[in-house]
Amino acid sequence: MRPFRDRLREAAAYAGIAYSPTTIGRALGIAKQTVHPWMGDGEPRAAMVFRIADLWGVNPRWLATEEGPMVQEPPSSGLTLHELEILRRYRTADPQWRQSLRMMAKAAAKVVVMLAVAVHVLMPAPTEAAFARQRFTNNTDCMRFLRWLLGFWSCAATFRCVTLAKLGH
Repeated sequence: MRPFRDRLREAAAYAGIAYSPTTIGRALGIAKQTVHPWMGDGEPRAAMVFRIADLWGVNPRWLATEEGPMVQEPPSSGLTLHELEILRRYRTADPQWRQSLRMMAKAAAKVVVMLAVAVHVLMPAPTEAAFARQRFTNNTDCMRFLRWLLGFWSCAATFRCVTLAKLGH
């Protein structure tokens, strides 16, 4: 069996994390001094092995013992591989970036609600064929509104990113 440091290096590469005590420590939310022994002959406790495996999307049994495949089959959660990859990257992201992503997701949810209301108001269901022309006008108005709303949201997101960059996040 290979030493833990080799499996740690392989798991870090899979998760897109540089193999250094500082980077691994930051990704796991622990001190680099805790990680440093693992790069020698040391091994983490079982709870930390499970935490690393969970955050980095690897098989905890493989990480601890090198038995089984490095990556388990996706769970039957209904998520696509792309969605699982997004989730894995989110879990390994810096906590400040995770907070920013959560805030943007909340803002996006509000936009969806606003769009649903706008579509309902701007595009009432026609009850007769005579409303076909009116529906087209409402559809055009709706598209203008959607373009404006998406432009506004894009500007807000850009402003947030610029602000975070200036703050050093």
